[in-house]
Amino acid sequence: MIRKLLYRILAPRHPWRRVDFSELSEMYLTGFLRTFAIGMVGIFLPIYLHKLGYSLTAILGYYVIFYAVGLLADYIVAHLIAYSGPKHVMRVSFLLQALFALVAVNIQNIPFGLPILAVIGCFASTAYFIPYNVDFSKVKHREHGGKEVGIWQLLEKCAGIIGPLAGGALATYVMPSATFIAAGVAMLIAAIVLMLSPEPVQTRQKLRFKGLKPARHWHAYAAFAFFCGENMISIIIWPIFLSFVVFKSNVFLNLGFVTSISVLVAALVIMPLGRLLDNQKGRAMITYGTAVNACVHLLRLLVTNVAGCLFVAVLNEPNTMVYRLAFIKGYYDEADDYPGYRIAFLTFNEICADLVRLSVFVILMILSLHLSAYFVCSVAFVLAALFSFLIRLERFAALKA
Repeated sequence: MIRKLLYRILAPRHPWRRVDFSELSEMYLTGFLRTFAIGMVGIFLPIYLHKLGYSLTAILGYYVIFYAVGLLADYIVAHLIAYSGPKHVMRVSFLLQALFALVAVNIQNIPFGLPILAVIGCFASTAYFIPYNVDFSKVKHREHGGKEVGIWQLLEKCAGIIGPLAGGALATYVMPSATFIAAGVAMLIAAIVLMLSPEPVQTRQKLRFKGLKPARHWHAYAAFAFFCGENMISIIIWPIFLSFVVFKSNVFLNLGFVTSISVLVAALVIMPLGRLLDNQKGRAMITYGTAVNACVHLLRLLVTNVAGCLFVAVLNEPNTMVYRLAFIKGYYDEADDYPGYRIAFLTFNEICADLVRLSVFVILMILSLHLSAYFVCSVAFVLAALFSFLIRLERFAALKA
């Protein structure tokens, strides 16, 4: 039903598309389902682990393992994409995500459960994001990419509204493990959706990194790494801060409510921003958005209650869309400039991003051994503010006015 509705609304406006619209709508629907599933458990994972008795150091150690393994997973997944295509790899990621949910529910009964959960979660995440980027960057239209990225983000924001509310309600009124079971079912459905169309890229390719010339295009890799580093702090450290410092009761429900309200506000501005982006305002969007974003990260340090949390979240989400839409469009268009090296380019960017994310969590884990949760999160928010400005290192040709 969702697919038919998307086609009815969007297909008449895209007569110029050379790719069958079912390919793009399939990606929209897949992203919607995964975001819904992750929305139920993703922001709650640190809180879930905290409620099970894991310390802040142990939770941060989970993410150290996650991103350390990611450096290997990026390379393995890239070769799998080159050989079998992005859709086949994404199907595996959904099955791994379902396994991740199963392990999370039984983590206390599994020896070395936390490291095992980190490894499974890492491969599940990597096996989704790299092939999704390869697939979307291949089928999107260069001139109307802003609108297409806007539609993608809008649908994911809608899923981001429903997911946290559903997850918070299940965790509060049923049990926390119920959210992981529901997420696993959604992932299995998403895997089925991916079977609706063939691979968009040539399979059995030979993966090559030699032609990338990192020294010449270092600004693209650096900007993407800091873009991912800032986003990681927003979606992981912020819930940790709220769980350890701000919320004293009803953590799951309060966080789910705040997240859903802020995402709803962001959803209202996505399509106007997409049209603005297609009108060659991308560079200005990044300049303005990253400046405000840096200030928002510093404001997080002043939050002491639900009202303050809601204020910061509502301010943050729409502004994040301002620079995020522009950056993603420029990033995908940049991948078009690497004929024959699309997979290698996107993978090398992910490796650079994992190095930044790993470095941040190593620093935070070491600090957590001797300092309070508030201080550890404060360091993370200051780093996020710095990363916001470093996103401006990008020099994407598609964003030039």
